[in-house]
Amino acid sequence: MSQSNPYAPSTHLPVCDLQIRKVKVRPLDLLKRGYRMLGDQYWLFLGITIVGMIVGSAVPFGLILGPMLVGIYGCYAARERGETVEFAQLFRGFDSFKESFIAYLVVLAAAMVVMIPVMIAMFVIVILPIASSAAQNGGNGGPPPGFPIAILAFYPVIIILNIVIAIPFLFAFQLIADRNMRGIDAVKASVQGALKNLFGITWYMVVLTFISLILVCMCYVPVFFFFPVSFGAIFLLYRDIFPNPGSMQSFAPEN
Repeated sequence: MSQSNPYAPSTHLPVCDLQIRKVKVRPLDLLKRGYRMLGDQYWLFLGITIVGMIVGSAVPFGLILGPMLVGIYGCYAARERGETVEFAQLFRGFDSFKESFIAYLVVLAAAMVVMIPVMIAMFVIVILPIASSAAQNGGNGGPPPGFPIAILAFYPVIIILNIVIAIPFLFAFQLIADRNMRGIDAVKASVQGALKNLFGITWYMVVLTFISLILVCMCYVPVFFFFPVSFGAIFLLYRDIFPNPGSMQSFAPEN
C-alpha cells in the first residue's frame, strides 16, 4: 500500500486567487518584528538560516538554493502559525524541488542578463587598459592612475544591481513555501507584489544592505547572527503584502 508524502503540496494556488496589498514599509519596524517573531527559537533559526545558505551555495551556480530558501521560509511560516519548528523542516523545501528550481532558474537568467553586460564593461574599462599598459612597458608597467578609482566605482554599481535583481523576485520562494504555488506563478505574483510596493521595498532593501555591509566590515561574523532577523523581516514583509487571515496578529505591523 503506497503512502503519500504529508508535506508534498496537493494543489497549486493560481495567481488570480491572491490578495496583493500596497503597504507602508518601515524597515526598522520590520526588523524588530522579525526579531520578536523568533522568540525562544532564535538559535534554532540561526542554524537553519546558516546551514540553508551554506548548503544552497555548495552546488555550482547555487542550483539547490531554491529548495533551501523554500525550506527556510517554510520554517518561518510554521513559526508564524505558532508551531514548534524543528531543524529537519529546513529540508522539506526539496518536496517542492521542481517549482523552486524553476523559480531559481528565472532569477538566475535575470541576473545573467543584467550582470554579463556589466562584467563586459568592467573588462573593457579596467582589465584591457592594464593589459595594454603592461604590453607597452614590456610587462613592467604598473596599473593606470585611475585603476583604483575604477575598481572602487564598480562596487556600488554591483551592489545597486544586486538590489535591482533581487526586488522583483523577493517573494517567489515564500509563495512556493506558503501557498504551494507553481514556480512561474510564484515569480509572476512576486513581480506584481514588488511593483505594487516598489518604493517601500527598495527603501527596505537599501537599509538591509547598508546594515549587512556594516556587519560584514566587523570581521564578517556578526552578519551571520543577523541572518535570522533579516530572513524573518523579509517573510513578514511578504505577509504584509500577501495577507493570510489565519496568520498570528502578534507579528502584525504597528499602526
